[in-house]
Amino acid sequence: MLRTVEPCIRDERLYPLYSMYYDRVFLEGKGRLIKAERVTVQIKSEKELPKLRLEPYRITVVKPLSRSVVKRVLDQGFKVIRIDSDNFNVIRKGQLNLFRQYDVILEVPLNKVNYYILRTVCLYSTRYVSDVLISSCSSGVAEVWHPLSKLALLTSLGVPEVDAFHFVFISPLRLLHLLEGS
Repeated sequence: MLRTVEPCIRDERLYPLYSMYYDRVFLEGKGRLIKAERVTVQIKSEKELPKLRLEPYRITVVKPLSRSVVKRVLDQGFKVIRIDSDNFNVIRKGQLNLFRQYDVILEVPLNKVNYYILRTVCLYSTRYVSDVLISSCSSGVAEVWHPLSKLALLTSLGVPEVDAFHFVFISPLRLLHLLEGS
């Protein structure tokens, strides 16, 4: 049986709702009931990089806000980079080959992107990036996405069904392996 993983929720009170759809959920930030397993960090300049460290048993998702930071983040060994409407223009097409070379996972939160960004990232990633996470990053009940709804959204945007299935079901399992391997 295929395990389903939701890469990001922001409110631990949504956990019972997510447990109906997903086998595993990654909580963003600090939780009282659930151990927080991921943290998202925004980096504006290279001066902020020395403060940032990889922590065992926690996924660090990096959101670079300038072009000079992207290569430095890859050199420091961070495995998950977040792309949304704030930093979509920071990532250049030429850097996508570096993402494959460094074996980086791209995360695209559904509540922070428009359809153009989502479609562009998914179509380019089939050629340049090994894994893309399509995450809900929900902080309320209205933002909860069922895995099949994510699949339907991607296919309606023109992403091939095989790739959409990979992004929704297979790529989040890689995030789980990253956590268990640390």
